Amino acid sequence: TLVWAKKYNPELATLLESDLTYAKAAMNIERHTKKDPKRFTTFTDVEGQIMFFFDAEWEKLIKDVKRETYNVERDVVSKFISEYTEKLDLDMTVEEWFDQLKEIGKAHGFAGNNGEFKE
Repeated sequence: TLVWAKKYNPELATLLESDLTYAKAAMNIERHTKKDPKRFTTFTDVEGQIMFFFDAEWEKLIKDVKRETYNVERDVVSKFISEYTEKLDLDMTVEEWFDQLKEIGKAHGFAGNNGEFKE
């Protein structure tokens, strides 16, 4: 990926090289699961899948997001993200992570499943 990025996407290469260990860890999420073959089908998929892991890139991505689009107050989103980052454990299974994500969401007023959302 890095060799490809150096040739075809120098900005991505610079980002990857800024913290290569972190970039590799981000790319290894969901490896060896059913989603593994679907996550990266071409080298160009890498950028969209890992950009948000890097703080500076995350800030660029959310800069243009309008809170009205989602009808969720910025304060609620901020509190949700804070709790999520405090409790995130990268050693959890996908199922454990998803259950935890739903519980945190419910604590902040989000629906835990489709049935609750429709109510």
